[in-house]
Amino acid sequence: MIPRITPTIVVCGLGAAVTGALLALPPADDDTTPVPVATVPGGAAAPVSITIADFSFGGPRTVVAGAVVHVSNADAEAHTLTAGDGTFDTGSVEEGTVVSFTAPTVPGTYAFFCDIHPSMTGSLVVGPLDDQES
Repeated sequence: MIPRITPTIVVCGLGAAVTGALLALPPADDDTTPVPVATVPGGAAAPVSITIADFSFGGPRTVVAGAVVHVSNADAEAHTLTAGDGTFDTGSVEEGTVVSFTAPTVPGTYAFFCDIHPSMTGSLVVGPLDDQES
């Protein structure tokens, strides 16, 4: 005799698969509040967030050399955050996603733009770790 699969079992199985898939996803980063420049214990640079919204770059643009910079896109179109000198480039950041890059280790001011929308521009000021410690 072949066992019969009832719709209830199929739905439960599907629900378990979807729940398992959702649990495997990283938590959503809905907080687009800019993170202030700071250091964490041991002198490492704390991450900084830049949010792209309304075709502009928001958030702090001063970071510690070597800090992780999270770039989130709150627009309905893809964008990039690309250094004019090629030092960093996020590639395409799709709607609702977050990508990260490491800030240059050499202090200075780095002009950047969106490669898809060149009128979107900004600059990232990279300071030495010693100047940013609290």
